[in-house]
Amino acid sequence: EARLADGLAAIELTDQVDTITICGMGGPLIASILEKGKAKLANHPRLILQPNVGEKEVRKWLMQAGYAIVAEEILAEDGHTYELIVADYAPAEAHLNERALMFGPLLMQAKNPVFISKWRQEILKQEEILTHLEQAKVVPLAKKAQILATIKEIEGVLNGIS
Repeated sequence: EARLADGLAAIELTDQVDTITICGMGGPLIASILEKGKAKLANHPRLILQPNVGEKEVRKWLMQAGYAIVAEEILAEDGHTYELIVADYAPAEAHLNERALMFGPLLMQAKNPVFISKWRQEILKQEEILTHLEQAKVVPLAKKAQILATIKEIEGVLNGIS
């Protein structure tokens, strides 16, 4: 049964909903919807989420709420990259390190061509930012170091370095 509502407002615990899908918006908004509707998740439904951006925020919320990622997919269509995250309530299995939060624990293992392309593009973006920073009269060293660390992290994941 499809219902139109603000966030999870249309769901009642007596509905015994076993799956919730939230797609097509930013990760911070998805995390906010889940947090505001946390009481509606008392029956621990499966969550199928598709953030357009900010995937790390979704993974962080899932971990903090005791949800473990059981499936992830990344695909590209019409010039856009989409990540799908499926999570089940499993507090004992919900821990993710910073690298897994950023890249996706299962996506990072599979490293399909779309994943590789996405992160190579991110390296190019970071390098462009770095170029602009270095042209500044006063180079913000902390920001430069952060960008270099991000590039190194991405390269490490792409090259299988832990």
